[in-house]
Amino acid sequence: MMKATLRGYQQEALDAFLATGKGTLKIHPGGGKTIIGCAAIEALTIRRMGWPSPFLTLVVVPTKELEDQWEKVFDEQGITNYAIVTYAMAARKQTGMGGRYEHDATWFASFDLIIFDEAHHLAEGVQWRQLLIPAFVAPYALGLTSTPPLDPENPMLRVLPVLYERTFADGLEEGYAAPVEVRPIAVQLTEEERKKYAELTEEIRVHMLRRPGNFQNPVFTKRKMVAAMAEQKFTKLADIVDNINVDGSPQRILVWSEFISALEQAHTVLTQRGIRAEYVHGKQANGFRKALFENWGRTFQVLLAAKVAEEGIDYPTVAHGIILAGAKTSRQNVQRIGRLLRPMPGKTAKLWVIFCERTMEEKIIPLIDLVTDE
Repeated sequence: MMKATLRGYQQEALDAFLATGKGTLKIHPGGGKTIIGCAAIEALTIRRMGWPSPFLTLVVVPTKELEDQWEKVFDEQGITNYAIVTYAMAARKQTGMGGRYEHDATWFASFDLIIFDEAHHLAEGVQWRQLLIPAFVAPYALGLTSTPPLDPENPMLRVLPVLYERTFADGLEEGYAAPVEVRPIAVQLTEEERKKYAELTEEIRVHMLRRPGNFQNPVFTKRKMVAAMAEQKFTKLADIVDNINVDGSPQRILVWSEFISALEQAHTVLTQRGIRAEYVHGKQANGFRKALFENWGRTFQVLLAAKVAEEGIDYPTVAHGIILAGAKTSRQNVQRIGRLLRPMPGKTAKLWVIFCERTMEEKIIPLIDLVTDE
């Protein structure tokens, strides 16, 4: 039997899944999706008791860090007979691409339940959508996410429709999510940066006249980089970190940017101020990233993070977040804010959003408000 006792809404979510056996649970970050997954495994195992073969579960996750977290929770809750793989590994298994991961339909067929953690990835790109095939075929399939696709016609929702929804507001009302105080910080481009931004904006205008609806031109990224690397952003970042009162409060500060080059520049500026910081991104080896997460708050205070830290980091003591440059989608903002929502007594999370005025980055503020007011 599991050691954890389900909260009321977790039981409701579990019941909604067990009634159909296939679908998605939309639960806000910090809402205990992993525990719900464990409860689903236990309930279905009991339902299948007496069968000649054991009940087998496959868990699909986006990152190695989440793989480790699921394994830890399974061990704590006494869950057995499972396998955990990343989306990339599962996709290779399904499509037959990638050496030893040749296509093997019997491999997926050997599992009774497939759990897709951060299931919104099933709506992103042809490669991940291929995993909807084993989800459709499996006896049971469970999607867990705080950000399912909005389009009801999305293939993911046809296979794994949303069965239960739990919002930020629900979690805040019942004390299962920490309140988030958003602090927008506007900075200016320098004269040289402003000139370059204007030149690239004109290039984009001409491009869109010639090829309406085509957003693949590198000029879009170049313009975004001008704002992402704005000089004043890094000065303001260092000022904020300097002024955060950490005496008697959580010691970890999380800083995000879409661009590794921005993280590297932030590291340089913070180091010049005497602030210990490290940056983490998906191109680093898994073992190196794991060591960084373990040392965060011990040997250094500020973690500069790319996408690898948007999903699954579970540190209730993280109460300060800073976004450099705008996330491209509201989903990314949900994931980032979700890192701050883990509740602990007396905690009010603070999120600084540093953006460049009179640029496309101004759009991030309404997105943040939309997420936190949900």
